[in-house]
Amino acid sequence: MSESRLPIHPYAQLFPPLTVTEFDALCGAILLRGLHEDIVLHEGKVLDGWHRYLACLAKGVTPRFRPYAGEGGSPLAFVVDKNLNRRHMTESQRALLGAKLRALFEEEAQLRQRAGLKQGSEFPVVENSLQRRNTKKKAGRMRKPRS
Repeated sequence: MSESRLPIHPYAQLFPPLTVTEFDALCGAILLRGLHEDIVLHEGKVLDGWHRYLACLAKGVTPRFRPYAGEGGSPLAFVVDKNLNRRHMTESQRALLGAKLRALFEEEAQLRQRAGLKQGSEFPVVENSLQRRNTKKKAGRMRKPRS
């Protein structure tokens, strides 16, 4: 294998590696039938298809790549969706993965919240609320009750 291979994305490392037997079977399948599913890249790293990529390198098959296109809502959600059900994991591996994923999804949610607050800083909610309240008071004073 070449030392100049692409790096693995940290999200792709969340799932346990294939066993030697599973990897050998994947290599044989790719050698026999070729690569069926493109390897997905994000930020210059392999987001999905790490073992397919290594199998292609090991067997001299030219890998096919495509960029992550935003499917799944986020790169983390994409990796989970692609790997959770197709990977054979023990109950303890799933529990460990669940704990890691919870922390990562919470971090992702906090980043989205902070981004929303930064966007909203151009029109502070407090000022708008005060302005609306003052407008309503003025409008209420202008109306006279009917006799």
